[in-house]
Parts: sequence; structure tokens; C-alpha cells
Amino acid sequence: MSKIKIYRFKNYDIYRGQYVVSPRMATGRSNKAVRATMISETETEIDESRVDGDGMTEIDFIPS
Repeated sequence: MSKIKIYRFKNYDIYRGQYVVSPRMATGRSNKAVRATMISETETEIDESRVDGDGMTEIDFIPS
């Protein structure tokens, strides 16, 4: 399997009135698609089978 890079990201939470870090990780392309801010220092390389069709990991994903 091939490897891909994923990142933590943050979105604006309208209910909290602030930016929050997502409990998921995503590829750079997915971050752009959901208009999220990628946290580049969290870059992690994983097997591409660990992300869904939208380029996102499961909730509370912990890279091993």
C-alpha cells in the first residue's frame, strides 16, 4: 500500500465562537475542501487505507 500525509486541522465552531481542533485528521486536499486550517507541524505519514473516500481518518484517530 502507498503512504499519504495527513494533518490535524481546525475549523471555526459557530457555537463556541472560536476555532477548535478537529478530532479527525485529514489529507491536505481534504482540509482545503472543507475550508479548514491545516496544522502543518502535525504532518504524519500513514497507509492510505486508513482514510475514507473524503481523505479523513476516523474520529479520535491515533497514528501508530
